[in-house]
Amino acid sequence: MAVLVTPAMVNGVAYVTKAVPVETFIGQSYDRSCHKGICQTNTDGILVNGATPTKASLRRQVPLGRPVQVLGRVWSWGMGNTLIGGTWDAIGFILLGLFLDAVALLAVGVFTWAFFDDIAISRRRREHLVGGSVLSRRLSLTAMWCAATGLRPL
Repeated sequence: MAVLVTPAMVNGVAYVTKAVPVETFIGQSYDRSCHKGICQTNTDGILVNGATPTKASLRRQVPLGRPVQVLGRVWSWGMGNTLIGGTWDAIGFILLGLFLDAVALLAVGVFTWAFFDDIAISRRRREHLVGGSVLSRRLSLTAMWCAATGLRPL
């Protein structure tokens, strides 16, 4: 999930710092989305950036069929495919991206800690059973090898 939000976070930072190109958006249809009683009208249309027009969605309502100047995108995959409608949208995407990145980093840290802690516990358990020294561990492995193969130690 954090990977899909990262482009939107990058676009949010670029929007706030005005480090994105100005592009032309032509609205074609409206899309109304509601969440917990709060409804928002988005505009679906075409973003003209150079020679190749691409489909895009703007998180606000603009007149249909008329070109509107908007700040473009830096990354256009994942959630970065949506144009940012304003400063508060940009700040929201930045905060969402930072939150999901922190959760992902915490999860990786917990799993890494658990993995290495499990290895350390296994090592301590082996050392306790064998006597704790490297020599006794080697002798124990030699004894197990001899018992398994039927050969006598040298």
